[in-house]
Amino acid sequence: MGGVEKRLLYILKKLKESGRYEPHVVCIHSKGPLAPFFEEAGIPVHLIKFNSRFDPRAIFRMVRLLRELGADVVHTHMYRPGVSGAVAARIYGAKLVGNVHNMEHWDNRRQLFVDRLFNPLRDVVVGVSQAVVRDFCRRTSFPHERTKVVYNGVDVSEFECGPKKGNGFLCLCVSRLVPQKRLDRVVELFSRLREKMANLSLFIIGGGPLLDELKEMTEGIADVRFLGERLDVNRYYSAADVLFLLSEKEGFANVILEAMASCVVPVVTDVGGNKEVVEHGKCGFLVEKGVCLSRVFLIPAYLKKLSINARSKVERDFTLENMFRMTDKIYGLLLHARTRAV
Repeated sequence: MGGVEKRLLYILKKLKESGRYEPHVVCIHSKGPLAPFFEEAGIPVHLIKFNSRFDPRAIFRMVRLLRELGADVVHTHMYRPGVSGAVAARIYGAKLVGNVHNMEHWDNRRQLFVDRLFNPLRDVVVGVSQAVVRDFCRRTSFPHERTKVVYNGVDVSEFECGPKKGNGFLCLCVSRLVPQKRLDRVVELFSRLREKMANLSLFIIGGGPLLDELKEMTEGIADVRFLGERLDVNRYYSAADVLFLLSEKEGFANVILEAMASCVVPVVTDVGGNKEVVEHGKCGFLVEKGVCLSRVFLIPAYLKKLSINARSKVERDFTLENMFRMTDKIYGLLLHARTRAV
């Protein structure tokens, strides 16, 4: 239930509602917990299991599905679907869009080599931030003129700036519990803040392989709660004051937008596209630039101003409508080119 899946649900619902597109989702491993939400929105979810990136039977089934649907555009997300989907799309003859969501999104050099090899098949590569696009082009030699940036967007109306209760402050961390997210940094930062301020709490939302290790790490630190994976994250956003996201690698984190839309002040690392949304000292903080958070908590008016600025930033630049408009424009250009070619 990560940012990529949520982004896909947002944009496909909007494309469906426009009446100009008939979106379908194809999963290559399992349908996953969000499949019912796609299907509820009238977006069919297909499962074609791939035993390897070049599984010939699965590729044949994918090509047959594309032919049955009369697909015009295949839009792949992440590395593995990007390879398998590219093969099927080119055999069938659809236009191909590859979406890159992270910096250095390859697990090893072999994957990087394969992506370089398959670049000629892609009509357009979409990155979720300027930083991601630059990183992909530099590492794979993909032509920059065939790239587009489509920032993540959220439906601001789904998020509320709830009243903060009591005299305490709630710090929130919404993340997969994996090494890249560096939850150890979050625990260390919170521990230091707790030494100065006793009225702080930390809620960690998400699941992953580091859960037991993190629970052991937080033993002896008061007011730390692990809430697991949740579909009701919004109610925690509306109660929180600050979001911690101290990853060592990010493309463009959707949780930052969700928090800001809920008037939560983000405290993040300066990696990937984070600084493309978080203006240091205006609507949040980049920890590398230095900030004394205990002082921020002690000045409620300043914290309030930051939270209002955060919401305004999302309303202006990172809406679902903006994401739809950019995606619609990319598809329109590709469909026009395909029509001319036919």
